[in-house]
Formats: sequence, structure tokens, C-alpha cells
Amino acid sequence: MTTRQNAWGGGRHPITAGLLALLLTVMAGTTQARTFQGEYVAFGVGTLPCSQYSAARVSGGGLMVQMSRFIEGYLSAFNLIVPNTYDILAGKDIAEAYQWLDRHCRANPEMSLTDAVASLTVYLYPNRSNLRQPPGR
Repeated sequence: MTTRQNAWGGGRHPITAGLLALLLTVMAGTTQARTFQGEYVAFGVGTLPCSQYSAARVSGGGLMVQMSRFIEGYLSAFNLIVPNTYDILAGKDIAEAYQWLDRHCRANPEMSLTDAVASLTVYLYPNRSNLRQPPGR
């Protein structure tokens, strides 16, 4: 029996590699999925500094749309990957997460957006909802 190879050089689906990387990110807390030297690779708007997030929050526009998609995708992936986590926001409105990020990014303007969102998950984690299914089912 042979395993089909994909473009990523293995028999695994490319999403599996991304999910594994995010799991390592979550398990490491705010340190991300890093090497022992503290290095990691980020892509897209997650590499931008908090100062740009803060500016985009004021001006709106396309960059803020991209950042919102990144943030909400990160939080959704967190729910998908982290064991015993159904809802990292624990029923809070997403607006509360953005308000937390607003304050955090004002205090840490040079921090990357990825590190800021990781910090948000560390803050939220102790109060997360760990239901195995949605309420009412």
C-alpha cells in the first residue's frame, strides 16, 4: 500500500500541519510555536505590529477587515484544536475580545498581532467553556 504525497512533502493533508503548528502555539502560551531560541514563523497580517492594529481600529478599511479575519480565525482554530475547549470566549461577545486587544496593543505597540492574540487566549483560557457540545443539544 502506498501513501499519496501532497505538495507539502508528506502523506498528511496540509491543514493537519497547520493545525499541529497552532496546537504547539497554544501549548506554549504566549511564546508561540517557537524554537528554543525564541524564533517562529508567522504569516500575513499576524506579523504586523500592534501599532498597526491600533491604527486600523481607528481608520477601519481593508487592513482592519484582514486583521479581523485573522483574529477570528485564530480564535476559531483555538476552539478546534485545544483539548477541553469549546469556546475560548466562554460566551462573551467578540467585541469584548477586541476591546481587550485594543488595550493590550496600546500598552505593547511593538508586539506582533500574533503574539497579542496569543496573549488574549492565555488571558481567556482559565474561563473558557469546555463543553463538548453546544448548549441545548
